[in-house]
Amino acid sequence: MNNIEASSYAVQYIVKRIYEENRVRLDRRYVEQIATITDLETLSFLIERLRKVRTIVELETILPGRVRKRNI
Repeated sequence: MNNIEASSYAVQYIVKRIYEENRVRLDRRYVEQIATITDLETLSFLIERLRKVRTIVELETILPGRVRKRNI
C-alpha cells in the first residue's frame, strides 16, 4: 500500500466514523469519490480538516450535500 492509498483509506475511515457517531448514513458515492483522489496533498488536507470535525454541521461545511438521516 502506498501513501496515496493509505491516505484515501484514512479519509474514508474518518468520514465513516463521523457519520456513525451522528447516526446518519454515509453516501456510498462519496466513498467512491474519495477512492479516485490520487493527489497526496489533497488527501492530507482532507485528513487534517476531518480530524477536527465532531458534528454533522461541521462535516457539512467540508462535504456539502452528503448527509442523509438514518431511519432509526
